[in-house]
Amino acid sequence: MESATSILCKIGTTDAEKAKGKIMVRSRGETARVEKGLVAMEAGAVGMILCNDKFSGAVLWKVQSDLALGVV
Repeated sequence: MESATSILCKIGTTDAEKAKGKIMVRSRGETARVEKGLVAMEAGAVGMILCNDKFSGAVLWKVQSDLALGVV
């Protein structure tokens, strides 16, 4: 089970052994999207799915071109 800080993709919370070569699923909130992408990339992930949390619900956002890896 992942910790609350890991699902938010905060620096130092991602297990590189679990992330390497995978597409990570992470939750919106607290950390900038670009930082989440960098944390995932540095852990060896090949992509990231960024999910809304219960506070952001059905809010949609435009994917920025400055993200470090493929994000859906």
